[in-house]
Amino acid sequence: DKKNKRGRKKGVSKKLRGRDFLGEGVDVIIEGNKRGKGKPEAPWENDLRKGRYSLALDKALSRGLPSVTILSLLIALRHRSALRSALQGRDETTVQPIFKWVMKHITDPRYVKVCVDAALLLLDIYSEHLGGSSELTQMTKLLHRRVRKEVERSQQAIQTSGMLEMLMVEMA
Repeated sequence: DKKNKRGRKKGVSKKLRGRDFLGEGVDVIIEGNKRGKGKPEAPWENDLRKGRYSLALDKALSRGLPSVTILSLLIALRHRSALRSALQGRDETTVQPIFKWVMKHITDPRYVKVCVDAALLLLDIYSEHLGGSSELTQMTKLLHRRVRKEVERSQQAIQTSGMLEMLMVEMA
């Protein structure tokens, strides 16, 4: 009650209660278990948190961060329904890093879902500009080739799987 009279709220006093208690008959006190702030936030994380999605994506791609980090950012954007807004409003030079990242990782099974979502959005947003931009046209053709090649590989894998199933049935 005295703590409440001095201006401290009940929840704060309950939170702080027992922090200095060491226990009865404590033999060893382990140091270093203090909770600090943790590691500092990356600039792109700050932009993501504040809703500057395009800027967050640009910063993450320009810094050469690991692919898993970019994947995490794209997944976070997708969960916030902000992937379209992060990809919109770009010119020829600012859309290139995204196209290149998607083309590079679209064949990786771990990245396929997000890459396909991003690629479909990119094509939806920028398809009207294909005739006016040779760079954009070239990147779209490269993306098409990569996807077509990956589809052929997956068809071969399905055929091989079917043959193996037939062999397994015959052996049983």
